[in-house]
Amino acid sequence: MKSKGQLHLVPINCEVLEGWQTFPTFEKEQCWRCGSDTNKEIIQVTHGVSEPYYYCRSCLAVGSANTCQKYIWQPPLQRKGTDVNLLEWEGCLTPEQSVISNHLKEAVEKGCERYFIWAVTGAGKTEILYETIAFFLQNGGQVAFISPRRAACIDVSKRLKKVFSRTQQVTLHQTSEAVYKDEQLVIATAPQMWRFYCAFDLIIIDEVDAFPYVSSLQLQYGTKRALKKTGSSVLLSATPTKT
Repeated sequence: MKSKGQLHLVPINCEVLEGWQTFPTFEKEQCWRCGSDTNKEIIQVTHGVSEPYYYCRSCLAVGSANTCQKYIWQPPLQRKGTDVNLLEWEGCLTPEQSVISNHLKEAVEKGCERYFIWAVTGAGKTEILYETIAFFLQNGGQVAFISPRRAACIDVSKRLKKVFSRTQQVTLHQTSEAVYKDEQLVIATAPQMWRFYCAFDLIIIDEVDAFPYVSSLQLQYGTKRALKKTGSSVLLSATPTKT
């Protein structure tokens, strides 16, 4: 069973079952998954093949996609909300943290598309997010917490498993053996967002100023595509760039 909200590669002539949508791997000489359109990243293969084809080198981290294939996709699960408080955290925010937490929650409830939190390392940015994450989870929403660094993902995953123990979650990175199976909470490195399309109601981007995310239009493109059209993104940074 293929997970919903996730892009799956199949041969271009593969029959598609009812309820699935299809997308080309390349459109107008641009990689549909990551947006690359340069000669340096779009490679043509002619040697040893009966028919030439193209593939994208930019998003190889999540598997090769070429013009002999197509994507199939189903909309993500529509989950029912719950009255149960899913947040199990015994700590408490400082008055200053509470102001930001409440403002963030109110903003996304009203449909805020992007929210930026700038605070020094150790200021409690992750804890400030707890109430907002809980709001989405309790209303049946899909949430992704992404970071440029694998170590940061593993650390955040341990923390979120403790405070959202009743929510199904998965941690995805290049050396992870985990496979996405419609979990409601996804913790991942930024390239993993190339696997998704219109899947998440909330995407949190940690260390938005860090390499390689800050300088990669492809990673930024993939993150935007993984967010639902009505979704919200929250950007976190201790040292933001001018941009």
